[in-house]
Amino acid sequence: MQRVLLALWILTPTLLVAQTSRYRDLMFQVQTVVDLTYGSAVSLKTNQVVALKLDLYAPIADPARDRPAVVLVHGGGFTSGSKNHSYLNLLARGLASRGYVAVSIDYRLLPSRPTKSSDRLPALYDMKAAVRFVRRNAASWRVDPDRIACLGSSAGAFLCLETAYGTNGSGNSGNPGYRDDVQVVVDLWGALSDVNTMQAGDPPLMIVHGTRDTTVPFSRATALYNRVRQLGIPHEYYPIQNAGHAPWSEFYPALRPDFLGFLFTHLKLDQKAGLQARAGYSSPGTLHLDGFGARKETALLFVSLGQSSFPFLDLGIFCLDTSAMLAIPTASFDPVTRQPLRTTSFSVPAGHAGLTLYWQEIRADFRGVLRTVTNCVRTRL
Repeated sequence: MQRVLLALWILTPTLLVAQTSRYRDLMFQVQTVVDLTYGSAVSLKTNQVVALKLDLYAPIADPARDRPAVVLVHGGGFTSGSKNHSYLNLLARGLASRGYVAVSIDYRLLPSRPTKSSDRLPALYDMKAAVRFVRRNAASWRVDPDRIACLGSSAGAFLCLETAYGTNGSGNSGNPGYRDDVQVVVDLWGALSDVNTMQAGDPPLMIVHGTRDTTVPFSRATALYNRVRQLGIPHEYYPIQNAGHAPWSEFYPALRPDFLGFLFTHLKLDQKAGLQARAGYSSPGTLHLDGFGARKETALLFVSLGQSSFPFLDLGIFCLDTSAMLAIPTASFDPVTRQPLRTTSFSVPAGHAGLTLYWQEIRADFRGVLRTVTNCVRTRL
């Protein structure tokens, strides 16, 4: 295998026009289904049973299976707000146009401001019912039940944080029998009731908070940051200097690339879309392999004449036949761009039409720690 490939292929790192990739770039039109009922519970304002609603955003004409999902949760001090929040709608559409499935949820509101943590439990139980509803519909929505993220603003961030790191049970707002855990949390100016409930191994956390927030004091964000550092939970921390509460104009669009990159990295979406071959390769011709990854990461590209399937440590499924495989060192990803593209090109000599090769990368973070393996790419010349 090694002698054959060295004779046939000339590795030529190339700078080409950037390509598009799912989970990074705008690729799809978006379908919206509004007011889906995900559960029911007793209203805290009327004492009557009410239906709990969410809006679904999904890519149109997307053939992919097992897509990641993001649950978006509005703020409003637990007394106001709705799933129709303008910035959440922008995020939901932006996510769906990149290949995610997004849902924006309503939850039960209080008649007055909460005075103790237990006042927030009905909303939390609704939130968890919504996550369970996503898993209940995973097959029909083509959602990967092990890749669900949660983004909340203010009160919604409280709910995301409590869902991921709290100890309050699941409630009975709907969809029993399904999991209500989430794999990634994006906290926009929220807080956790007790940071000591966080444990090592908990989901990665992105924290965004204004340093002059007087509604949810900035010290609450600092407490979260100190706790995740102490526990070694993967995290990113974005204090927005001199900003008050809910600084959406600073987050969107300024921090949107970081948000998308955080999801890409910690939902391990390289396993689904981290590597692709550009159309048009042939023998003779040129094969361009585009790698979509995370900044500062390094990658080792592998090529094989055959395909296999076995778990590689805890990094994912290795798809190549190791008995007929060659490793090809490639350049590191750009250290600045949040979700950079790196292209590796091969000159293909004549006389090899019909040759099938399989490609995959193993990726390590900037510290050299192995992080994931990419999707498997098949090329037939």
